[in-house]
Amino acid sequence: MNPKTTYKEFFLAPESEAQYFDGTRFMVRPQKSDFWGLQQGTFPHVRVKYGIKEQVLLESIVSAIQQRSEQSLLNCFESVFLEFRAISSQPQKDISAGPAFLLGLQEGIFEGEAIVQGKPYKFWLELYAAVQQKGLEAEHDDVRVADLAKGLVELAAQGLRSRGLGEERYLEPLRQRIERRKNPSQELLNIWQRGGLAALWKERDFIV
Repeated sequence: MNPKTTYKEFFLAPESEAQYFDGTRFMVRPQKSDFWGLQQGTFPHVRVKYGIKEQVLLESIVSAIQQRSEQSLLNCFESVFLEFRAISSQPQKDISAGPAFLLGLQEGIFEGEAIVQGKPYKFWLELYAAVQQKGLEAEHDDVRVADLAKGLVELAAQGLRSRGLGEERYLEPLRQRIERRKNPSQELLNIWQRGGLAALWKERDFIV
């Protein structure tokens, strides 16, 4: 397809022009499998993945999105789950922190939702951009990221404690990072500066 064609334009058009590697042009119609394939091309640290019901048509999915009907969209799926990416690049002792954090927040989903709704969407986008530059030292408006992160970890801990399985112990690496004000990227840079690639591999359990 034309590299400037957006996914929205592709799914809303009856058909779009595409091109083989040899330059031959042809027309392609959007299919349900194309929508499912979207989840293979997005790579944030945590992403929502889904299985689509066999009897559901692409038109039903597009209609639900256009109408912004959350329930109609969910009715198109037979399963929805969260996939963690980049967790395996952390130290072995820290790998369980990510799943524990998300599970704890799910247990306190309404409290977490209240925090998110306390600020407009634009604020969260700007805060995200600030974090990319300054990590846990970032601040935006009246919010310090370290304080926000500390509160969210405690909220997750409360959720895990309510399960009564002692899972809150897996959050300790996150607490330590907040105290040190060092995110994983900063830690990796420090390791690289001290000992190069060999130190990086050893620290991250890639070699024994």
